[in-house]
Amino acid sequence: MTRAREYTRKKGLSFYYTLIFLSVSSANMIENYRYRVRDGKVILHDIIHPTFADLSKDSELFKMVTMDMADNLASFVEKAGQASDGQAEYFPETSDRDDLISFSMIPWIRFTGLSYMANIERNDAIPRITCGKYYKDDSRILLPFNFQVNHLFIDGIHLARFKEILESRIDGLL
Repeated sequence: MTRAREYTRKKGLSFYYTLIFLSVSSANMIENYRYRVRDGKVILHDIIHPTFADLSKDSELFKMVTMDMADNLASFVEKAGQASDGQAEYFPETSDRDDLISFSMIPWIRFTGLSYMANIERNDAIPRITCGKYYKDDSRILLPFNFQVNHLFIDGIHLARFKEILESRIDGLL
């Protein structure tokens, strides 16, 4: 994450929104992240969109913000900020959508593993990514990533591909 952190500071961009954009656009490049189960059949979305947790202003409550994916980083960061600022509801209705990837960040905790209490249905194939607190290791900035995926579609090879694509996209920032 070293280059991503440098880039966002240099450009005055939100590190969180930048990370969401880079992660969702990386996942979109891998077909397996776009598979879903609908009415007992496997479907493939052309594109998946982010739904992300964002801290409400003047509160310790989070809201889930869902928006369409943008074509470029600057546009995404601007639209993500507008979507979050303009949303008053904490959990808007998105239950009819399965073209999503869920993203959240726990910037206060550096973790090596994370698990959630969730009632995930067998056919739920929406990937969930949670990042933790970034930290320095020598001159590099590292960031823990946690994935919850449906193993019917996403295996270790797809997680490794995601990591490679994400790192390549970060390297291309500077």
